[in-house]
Amino acid sequence: MDIVLVFFVGVLTSFYGAMVGGGGLVTIPFLIFMGLPPQVAIATNKLGSIGQLGSAFVKYARSGKVQWKLIAPFLVIAVFTGVVGARILLSINEALLSRIIAVVLLGILILVITKKKIGLEHREVGKVRKSIGYVCYTLSMTWGSFFGGGFGVFVSYTLIYLFGLTMNESAATSKFPSFIMGIVASVVYALSGVIHYPYAISIFCGMILGGYFGAGFALKKGDGVVKSVFVVVVVASAIKLLLS
Repeated sequence: MDIVLVFFVGVLTSFYGAMVGGGGLVTIPFLIFMGLPPQVAIATNKLGSIGQLGSAFVKYARSGKVQWKLIAPFLVIAVFTGVVGARILLSINEALLSRIIAVVLLGILILVITKKKIGLEHREVGKVRKSIGYVCYTLSMTWGSFFGGGFGVFVSYTLIYLFGLTMNESAATSKFPSFIMGIVASVVYALSGVIHYPYAISIFCGMILGGYFGAGFALKKGDGVVKSVFVVVVVASAIKLLLS
């Protein structure tokens, strides 16, 4: 019965996670509620999330929304952060960092709400802004490697505001590098023996379904609807991080 519950939680969280991120803020606490130690819950969720990232990328890749020129540098960052982030899991004050990220998320949310066209139209950005974007992307991916909760939302912020992408372009472009980062981090976690494989496999299978249909929903409804979902998930994610 527990395996079935984990499966359906994976389906639900990956459906909206495929669009805007934030699924880990539900799955990780749920796994802890199911009896896993925090470190094991994080590692188990990381392996399971590979299912969502892979299936969503397949759907997005067929849509023409992936900005391929960004994939190569993002992949380099993904491999680096996958190793580094996994290794610092136990050496950082996670609660403090969660609160800092929550405040940053709420701060940038003001930009998303007040700038009506942001995330809805593709924009060309300058070299300075793009350079800042690479730094923010690296920090976001490092966070995603050692925790995961909320990192997809922060990656979306970065790609939309600092790289000028639309909501769906952001989701499409972020998936494959995050998929690779997830694999690298999961290898480190597996070698450390901190993955609960029955739950990880259940989440993985559920997230394959949720990720694929979530991406399809986003592409069908368009950037405007995805932006609305994004705002809701950001507010919920920030509250969750502040209270965690």
